[in-house]
Amino acid sequence: MWTDANVLCGVGSLYSDARPGLNNINNGSAPMYARVDAACWDYAEGHELMHTLGAVQSGAPHATAAGHCWDEPDEMCYDDGSGSTMVTVCTGRNPALFDCNHDDYFYAGVPPAVSWLASHWNTYNSSWLLRAPLPAVATVPIPAGPSGSSTGTGTTGTSGTGSTGTGTTIGLPQPTLPVPPIGPAPVSHSSGYWMLTADGHVHPFGDAGFFGQPYPLPGGARAVDLEPSPSGQGYWVLDSAGRVRAYGDAAPYGSVTASGLDGGEWAVSLSATPTGAGYWVFTSRGRAVPFGDAGFFGDASGLHLNRPVIGSVATPTGQGYWLFAADGGIFTFGDAAFFGSTGALRLNQPVVAMAASPTDGGY
Repeated sequence: MWTDANVLCGVGSLYSDARPGLNNINNGSAPMYARVDAACWDYAEGHELMHTLGAVQSGAPHATAAGHCWDEPDEMCYDDGSGSTMVTVCTGRNPALFDCNHDDYFYAGVPPAVSWLASHWNTYNSSWLLRAPLPAVATVPIPAGPSGSSTGTGTTGTSGTGSTGTGTTIGLPQPTLPVPPIGPAPVSHSSGYWMLTADGHVHPFGDAGFFGQPYPLPGGARAVDLEPSPSGQGYWVLDSAGRVRAYGDAAPYGSVTASGLDGGEWAVSLSATPTGAGYWVFTSRGRAVPFGDAGFFGDASGLHLNRPVIGSVATPTGQGYWLFAADGGIFTFGDAAFFGSTGALRLNQPVVAMAASPTDGGY
């Protein structure tokens, strides 16, 4: 956020979590923010946003104790007062570029096996970054700080002077993540299923029971998803207007109201938690709306989508979920891992479904 104030230069959230997977806390598992005050507009934004992506972790080879680095020149490196001595390592390099030698927090691609980033958090893997061909690198002039130095910026008072250094909210305690819910064991050796029609009819086959249906649906809404309860003795039916109807032993925990959907947005999918004591409703714009014991692990509502989201799959732990779009794009949140997608392929027909493997190691 840009703040029309002169209290500080910049500040950004950073959690101490060097795990390499997409379940890293800095990858959307907790609220984070970056702030830049007026004196540092057009200067500190990249630095603070890189903090919110998870840089620089304290265990990195050239990390300071305050979330920065000491191998200059580097957008994230400066004397932050934590006791590290600055050393010029990448001589002649533009100081606005990230990660001198690409060994502390950003390596574009798969790091070499000997790199620290091969087994720790690489911000290149952040779900908040969009993949694209590497453009020409633009040079960014570094303005002088309040004291006339070009090596850093910091707290700016009304007199125009202040201490040097770009702040960061490092050392934050890790947020209390939801405890993985323990639900009943899934019914094994299933020999039945339900089919749902757009007008709200539910058709059971095999040993699947009939517990009710929403037909006829009012107001032009379409039935879009049926989610069985963990016991198989009930189900939830979601319609395009966001209303959830519960049947059998499936309990109602809430619906998305009509006012909660933007113009051109509709509900597309419902995924239940392992306990059956909650669920998520997902929309075509990638929004996740939790109910009951379902936790919020982020969503795709802030991303530009090439095609609408059409479905979701919850992870077996209930601590994450996958969203998938009509072009085959896969979006992962919480402990859902990314294994690939068809988003970059030219498809003859749109994707319509996705299923996770029982081991949670693929889909």
